[in-house]
Amino acid sequence: MNVTAANGLSAHARLRSAAQRGAHLTRHAVQVSRQLFVGLILFLAAAGAQAQIALESNGADPSIHQYDQRVADTPKVNPGNISLEGSWAYTISSGTVRLQAGVIANRRSSGVSGSLRVELWALPSPYSGGSATGYKIGQSSVLSPLTAGFQYTNIDQTVAQLATPPAGTWYMYMFISEYNASSLNDGFAWVDWETFSNPTWVIGSVAYPDLVVTSVSLSVRTATVGQRISTQTTTVRNNGSATAPAGARVKFYWSTNNIISLADTYSGWYCDVGTLAPGQSTTCSGQVDAPSTVGTYYFGAYVNEDGAVTESDYSNNTNYDPLTVNITNVAAYPDLVVVSTSIGTRLASSGQRLTSQSTTIRNAGSAAAPSGARIKFYWSTNSIISTADIYSGWYCDVGALAPGQTMTCAGSVDAPSAPGTYYFGAYVNEDGVVIESDYNNNTGYDPLMVSIVSGSDATTDMVEYYHPPLDYYFMTSRSNEIALLDATPPFRRTGLSFRVYSVATGLSSAFGTRMPITRFYFDKVAVSATRGSHFYTLVPSELSALTSLNPTNSAAPRLPYNEGIDSYAYVPVVEGVGGRCATGLIPVYRVFRGNARFPDNPNHRFTTSLSTYSAFVALGWDGEGVKFCVPS
Repeated sequence: MNVTAANGLSAHARLRSAAQRGAHLTRHAVQVSRQLFVGLILFLAAAGAQAQIALESNGADPSIHQYDQRVADTPKVNPGNISLEGSWAYTISSGTVRLQAGVIANRRSSGVSGSLRVELWALPSPYSGGSATGYKIGQSSVLSPLTAGFQYTNIDQTVAQLATPPAGTWYMYMFISEYNASSLNDGFAWVDWETFSNPTWVIGSVAYPDLVVTSVSLSVRTATVGQRISTQTTTVRNNGSATAPAGARVKFYWSTNNIISLADTYSGWYCDVGTLAPGQSTTCSGQVDAPSTVGTYYFGAYVNEDGAVTESDYSNNTNYDPLTVNITNVAAYPDLVVVSTSIGTRLASSGQRLTSQSTTIRNAGSAAAPSGARIKFYWSTNSIISTADIYSGWYCDVGALAPGQTMTCAGSVDAPSAPGTYYFGAYVNEDGVVIESDYNNNTGYDPLMVSIVSGSDATTDMVEYYHPPLDYYFMTSRSNEIALLDATPPFRRTGLSFRVYSVATGLSSAFGTRMPITRFYFDKVAVSATRGSHFYTLVPSELSALTSLNPTNSAAPRLPYNEGIDSYAYVPVVEGVGGRCATGLIPVYRVFRGNARFPDNPNHRFTTSLSTYSAFVALGWDGEGVKFCVPS
């Protein structure tokens, strides 16, 4: 920051902050006799016997530079004005500046000064008064106006470093500035200064990064105290001439004014900044918590506040969203809790669609939860469910829930594409759409892990249709037929379906050998030879018997015509009435309408629903039991 500051003596135009950290105000009679004044000089000289002590001067690294000046002879007094007296010192270290001044006295005859400030400057040449161009390295907080005859003592403040001069030799000066509403130096003008007995600061030809917060934005304009706000976006750019190493951190603050500083309310949230080449930018987006106190705030960001990265300029490390946020209070909040979640399989293939997830959430809060929250389903290699895990692509929307009310979401979810062993988990309201009293209980997981194996265990739906005029049930897993039937009334879906395998080779032999589900068509076997009928089987004895009835597979009326493999499934452990499948598979039951009870109207139905099977048996259909086994 290259600034020109004017030397002036005018009174302040308005008051600034009353901050007085590190300073003590005492009564001092300015109009004293010559004898008393000489005594004061002797006292200050004795107190400053350790004069001109150079603590450290590192010319190679401008991030560290210290000089301590103690007055050993008659101190310079600025009679009739604001005067810097006693001792003065500074320390520059890793992005901070320590400013020390022994006495700031108002030696005017009457009146009150403007607000005051201690400033450390690096100037390109010796200073003897008037205006000058240089670099302001640091400045104290604003000291309240000083009444004539009063003084501040022992000012000692550590503040942010504002600039690092480029390579060269710089003359260091400590100024006392007074507010006079001028257009230079933030409205402050120099009224007194002191130099150092070894005044120069030599900086070698070193390039430095310069981290700048170029923009800050928040996704809301109103929030409640402590609310987790879903989205803040902050961009940081390296405006310097050297690469910025990793290590800087962007911290987020709430401020009652548009000056973002360490004195503001820290949100508790931050982003770590990686390596940035000159001119390179990085954007940090994510959550942030609202302040705990009601009010109107600016939301701001502060990069590299602790000086972890040495910069050429520290005065541009903050920025803020220009639109304020109104923080209000509410008496009660909802609290969405994942009560339980489960997935009904322990072995699946990569990307397989699983149809048996079930998740229950409860509003454990003291206020109703509005609609808008969403339950998202994740796969995790550990039992900690977070947005860093593998999102399944599936979710459930949550409606309004009164306090104590629960909701269960059941349905499909896709397995992860990478083989491994995973926990299945759920995350409700992850984006904070619903304001809650507690966001720490928004996840849950199935305690039993799922093994995901690579290979071709892809599954598809076997969909059932019904044709009302023909009173005929039909099913298919062939995608072209499904599309055709969906577009061809009066065929309509019954709402029943089950999963079948798309390929013959399984990933595991735990269920035995996978068999093809073969489809046969009997032409002109129903309703006076006006309608045909389909039949499916993977039972070897049935397949052999049907093939023997039409060994040439001719498309002749009333003969079983083999229409090919529809999909794949497993043979039951016990086939027929009273049958069962291997553990982990679902039985498919078959019922038949025909024979003496339904002459000239044959039809088969296949279903995984035992209640549907039993209902049709009660209607007079023949119950033929379990005929094949399919994935859950």
